[in-house]
Amino acid sequence: AFDARGACEPAPAPSCRTRITYGDAWIHGDGHPAQHDDVNGVVTWEGTCRASSGGRSFARLSNGWEPHFT
Repeated sequence: AFDARGACEPAPAPSCRTRITYGDAWIHGDGHPAQHDDVNGVVTWEGTCRASSGGRSFARLSNGWEPHFT
């Protein structure tokens, strides 16, 4: 789940981890059968889906990742 507001109070501990869970429309990468990623630190999303080529879309996450969706 995402904190779409980008605010965490109080500040997370250094050992904070975020589980990013993708919906059914997520385009899995090669060798990535899981429907989620676990990453160090806080990851947020501002809530905007952006258009991509071929009628697809992507989300820009605060850690720089851009998961793509059908």
